[in-house]
Amino acid sequence: MDAYEFANLLGAASGKLERESFKDPLEQAARSCAEFVGDNFQRQQAESGESWLPHAPLTIKLHGEHPLLRLTWTMYAAATNIDDPKAKKIIGDREIVFGIDGTEIPYARTQQSGEGRVPAREFFYVRDEDMLQVMDVFAEAAMPIINQRVFA
Repeated sequence: MDAYEFANLLGAASGKLERESFKDPLEQAARSCAEFVGDNFQRQQAESGESWLPHAPLTIKLHGEHPLLRLTWTMYAAATNIDDPKAKKIIGDREIVFGIDGTEIPYARTQQSGEGRVPAREFFYVRDEDMLQVMDVFAEAAMPIINQRVFA
């Protein structure tokens, strides 16, 4: 079967797939994204590749030396573990929303985007080259569902 025939087969079966839940594959993809967000904390770079600015001298004086964006590790935990109590996770059949719960960690948005004297230290993103791996994770988890509904 060539790609055109496969696409036609999927198109003909789309009604079956529209009623199917992809919660598990979406959750696996979200976990993969969270791992890549963790990598961003290690790289200490924005999505553009620009390095995060270092701590201000006053921050070091008040809190001592510590890794950027990890004074208490609370924000890091919420950003890199979708099951963390301070993370936001809503899983539907066709979509998933995850990230840091802004009511639990209100300073996360300021750290991500910058505000006033706080420089932006963009951490919550997935690089394009990593997104291909996330898509592979989703596809691998979704294929049993597709095979069961389309090819059974």
